[in-house]
Amino acid sequence: GLILLMVSPITKAAFSDIGAAMGDSAMRQMAVEHPIMNLIAVVLVTIAGVKIKKDGAKYKPFFIAYLIAFFLLLTRIPYDNWLS
Repeated sequence: GLILLMVSPITKAAFSDIGAAMGDSAMRQMAVEHPIMNLIAVVLVTIAGVKIKKDGAKYKPFFIAYLIAFFLLLTRIPYDNWLS
C-alpha cells in the first residue's frame, strides 16, 4: 500500500499541489486521510496484538480495539473509485 501511495498518479498530483488537494475532498481522502487512517489502524492492531500476548486472559478491551481499527479501515476505503 505504501509503495502504491508513492507511485500512484493520483497522489503524485496531490503532492505536487498540496493546497489544491486539500480543497478537493476526493483528492484529500486519497492522499491524506486514507493512508493516515490505515497507519493508525495498523498501529492499533499491532499494539492490541502485543498486549493480548502479554495479558492472555483479558480479551474484551482488545476485541474493542480490533473493532475500532476495522471501523477505521472501512470508513476510509474509497468506495466511489470502485463503483465508477
